[in-house]
Amino acid sequence: MQFIKLSLTALCLGLITACGGSGGGGDNSGNTTTTINDNATSPTTNVDTPNTPNTETNNTTGQVLKIKNGNGVIENLNTTNLSSIIVDGQTIHITIPGINSGTWAALNNQNTCCGSYDSVKIGGVFGVENEYLFYNGIPTNVAQIPQEGQATYKGEFLYSSEAQGRYETSRNTRAATFEVDFGNKTLNGKLDASMTAVTIEANITGNQFDGKAISVNEVVEGKVQGQFFGENAKQLGGLAAANDNTSWNAVFAAQKQ
Repeated sequence: MQFIKLSLTALCLGLITACGGSGGGGDNSGNTTTTINDNATSPTTNVDTPNTPNTETNNTTGQVLKIKNGNGVIENLNTTNLSSIIVDGQTIHITIPGINSGTWAALNNQNTCCGSYDSVKIGGVFGVENEYLFYNGIPTNVAQIPQEGQATYKGEFLYSSEAQGRYETSRNTRAATFEVDFGNKTLNGKLDASMTAVTIEANITGNQFDGKAISVNEVVEGKVQGQFFGENAKQLGGLAAANDNTSWNAVFAAQKQ
């Protein structure tokens, strides 16, 4: 799928653009989910490591959606390295030395977010043949997940549409918002993209959540999966994708208000 690059990015290859703004799979039918292990050393700055070890048996730290030749596959990530991930043997740099962007940064065909988040990162790479959307972070220890109360999370997203042949990132008033009820273990959210709105309904289990996602202007319904990150579930991130993994997809990250 070819994407129309943002005009600012197309003007100058290699120019870094900080995009200001407000601003995960459950039923993965017909696809096999595997785990990518990256033993790279985690960064020593801006990393919020829980005080006690994470005893969750599922060691997934994030996910990557890989699209090639019209086929999409979701794979689990297993690394708390917030600077880079390794996908198909290639290193995707999430942070760039010397560049500090609070929200979105664009380099060539890659968009990553967010410098202001110390426990989760999201991004997308849109090549001629391959596309990758990902979220990854330092999961909240299950013991630190609240067992009661409600919380609002606001943050960022990246949304792409096969039918429209383009993608967009959150900016200005376009944002990701989530209402979490820890007592009832539910999460409801919305990604307010200009192309469409994505609604999310999920159930919380441990430090993770999964459920359904609907892009209102798309035919194919979808699913969502994500996690809470950082101490006391201060951040969250996830992947929402069409059930065919290609028609539309999005990654998001948000901060507790």
